[in-house]
Amino acid sequence: MNDDERWNQLQRRAKLGLITRDEALSCGITSGALRRRVARGHLQRVSARVFRFAGTTETWDQRALAALWLLGPQSALSHQSAASILGIQQGRPPLIDVTVPRESVSSQRLESLSERVRVHRSRTSFAVKQAGHFQVTTWARTLIDLARVLDRPDQLDDALDTAQRKMPGVDGEIERALHHQTQGRRGAARLIELIEDRNGSSTDSELEAAIFRGVRRRNLKRPTHQFEVFDAAGYVVRLDFAWLDELVTVHGDSYQFHHQRSRFEHDREVLARLAALGWMSVPVTRRMLDKGDAWIDLLRATLEARAPQRRLF
Repeated sequence: MNDDERWNQLQRRAKLGLITRDEALSCGITSGALRRRVARGHLQRVSARVFRFAGTTETWDQRALAALWLLGPQSALSHQSAASILGIQQGRPPLIDVTVPRESVSSQRLESLSERVRVHRSRTSFAVKQAGHFQVTTWARTLIDLARVLDRPDQLDDALDTAQRKMPGVDGEIERALHHQTQGRRGAARLIELIEDRNGSSTDSELEAAIFRGVRRRNLKRPTHQFEVFDAAGYVVRLDFAWLDELVTVHGDSYQFHHQRSRFEHDREVLARLAALGWMSVPVTRRMLDKGDAWIDLLRATLEARAPQRRLF
């Protein structure tokens, strides 16, 4: 195999435009050849162990992968970086968070990292998973870490809602992880409180999650979640939230899913069948949520008006 063939093989092995020194050596490329390629501008040195092919655009993902390669196989993206890769949070955070075992990385390697990389040394072992090109902390560990660093309560609320939709059973995973990490877990109580507040319920959409948070925040009577309704003709609908004593339901009404003619007709038929059974439906849209709590006041008044009356004897 000649030099050009070796370089072509190395380019095929590249991930996000990156290669490691070890990969180059395994392809038969010498340290001297690497230095010459860097001098000629064919490669750019990211660190002593990682190189970028010239012409590739530097991205957040590329920097994150380079950091993982530099810090070694026991490292993992964590905190908001892992949340971004797993889809728990939208967008890429400004800093790249990486967690490593406490004694696994030398000071020399840490000093060669970009200032946009933040390293967390973990006293305890931590589980990891593969997500595309990246090794990241598990869903549970990521949420536990987020509970420590997110400033606004609604951010952790949103993250947990998203994780529950994407990863059924994450609640149990969190509780097992916390059971083995009783020391130094700031924010753990906050996360457990959110899980207990849901009482095993998980939402199917961001809109539904926002409605459930509003109900909890204003201390309304807790509804039954995902309640199935039947009439003489059979199955009618599964209600997002149902107050069974009052026969009141709230459902998230999204134009994205209901603007088609067939969907419009189906929804009106469902509402008619619910009304025949005595149900009152309170629709809530994203715009109503954005405008404030007027929808909650309407819901409270509806529940009070339809509450079963106590008989006086």
